[in-house]
Amino acid sequence: MVRDITPEAEADRIAGLAAEFGFRAAKIRVGEAMGRDVDAAPHRTERIIPRMREVLGPDFLLSADANGGYTAAQAIRVGRILEQHGYFHFEEPCPFPQLDETAAVADALDIPVSGGEQDTSLPQFHRMVSRRAVDIVQPDVGYIGGISRARKVAVLAEAAGIPCTPHCANASLLQVFTLHLALAMPACIHPQEWSIERTPWTEGVFGPMPEVVGGEVAAPHEPGWGIELEEGFVAQAERRISRGSQQMD
Repeated sequence: MVRDITPEAEADRIAGLAAEFGFRAAKIRVGEAMGRDVDAAPHRTERIIPRMREVLGPDFLLSADANGGYTAAQAIRVGRILEQHGYFHFEEPCPFPQLDETAAVADALDIPVSGGEQDTSLPQFHRMVSRRAVDIVQPDVGYIGGISRARKVAVLAEAAGIPCTPHCANASLLQVFTLHLALAMPACIHPQEWSIERTPWTEGVFGPMPEVVGGEVAAPHEPGWGIELEEGFVAQAERRISRGSQQMD
């Protein structure tokens, strides 16, 4: 999920990972994050969309994330290209605060539009779901404020008949929390996000790391979250306890 890669290299990279781990779905980045209709490289979006489909084949579920990069008019134009090449869903086509713009895109397109990763307010999610501003809702456990609040969004989605695909950006503990959320909530029916990028700051923190086998991650069987913090990480961590207005080291 990077933009500083050519369409050809990205297609080959995803195809290799699909062959190795059995992935049956993947997401690419189009446009530029909050880019106001500017592409990450000249004509990259128009090149990567068909290239991915050509390399991955007709049955592989492909989605595209614009990270709020388009006006509604341009998002609709890009969405038509995604529809032409059989993409699964179109994520965050417009800047996330512009809910009406996103709704206009969702109303115009046949491809499902998704969003919600950066939203922190339960009332905003209620407006999003009630207005049908998105076809797939994507709360982030970190942004929304924890598992309990993310679960409320998933319940809202279930009641409205809208799928929920929690946003999960990296292989941190967030991935573990999101795995449990997706396993527990009936609205989480689609393939869920699972990071393929190496993030050094998340390494050496906990174990065992859930593994992808045949395109699936098994439900944890161990107590609690199914993981333990690494002893070395705990030993080196700074510990603080807050008591009222005073803080003790």
